[in-house]
Amino acid sequence: MTPIELELYQYLEAHRPEMLFDQETLHCFIKRRAEESSKEYEIQVQSGADPLMAQEKAHHILYENLSFCPCQVIDDVIEKNYGVTAHPTILTSCYQAVKDIFDEYPATDEFYLSAEYEILSQRIEFPVIQYLRHWNLENQLETGVRAAG
Repeated sequence: MTPIELELYQYLEAHRPEMLFDQETLHCFIKRRAEESSKEYEIQVQSGADPLMAQEKAHHILYENLSFCPCQVIDDVIEKNYGVTAHPTILTSCYQAVKDIFDEYPATDEFYLSAEYEILSQRIEFPVIQYLRHWNLENQLETGVRAAG
């Protein structure tokens, strides 16, 4: 992995864990974004832009539409209902349970500011709680460890 690809992978690992499930798609996504970002940097520098400005524009392309995090929405729902921040393994498993609902909404950087964001939060609340109850995960939210049984 190139340094820019590694940077993007680490960002996705920390902020968009739901994207890590399909490794082939993830690899293609990272490679394409890194290439687009590098190309933008070159274009900016060749056109006389300050290197810091060129870097800023390249980073915009690298991280475009990645600030919206479905797992954060799920964690907000869990925190509202249980008063804890859930372990990433719980968040990603919950995401799989409500992925179809998320697919109905745009995953853009501006989505957090839209009226539909609250609607999405409300729509996933019941299915997330039901999922946690069904799999007996309510007592393991912070550890991500499933109870024996």
